[in-house]
Amino acid sequence: MTGAYVGFAFLTTVIPLPVLGITAEVIAAQGFTESGIWIEQPYRVIAFGFLYFSALGLYELWSQVRTPVSPRGGSGEQGATK
Repeated sequence: MTGAYVGFAFLTTVIPLPVLGITAEVIAAQGFTESGIWIEQPYRVIAFGFLYFSALGLYELWSQVRTPVSPRGGSGEQGATK
């Protein structure tokens, strides 16, 4: 999921995004003294969080669907002897 993190971080810095109702007053009220695209345009980090955690959740669901489960909860090798 590292690729998704880096990919979505890059994507949200280069594509145009809606401001999601975050006004200049809201940004000024944060009181940050630093600068950066995620500080000056906080809607980008909100979009990043949405994309990343949605992808993470979908990956978890997909991996659960693809993992076979034995009907008895075992490994499927009943009665195996050495």
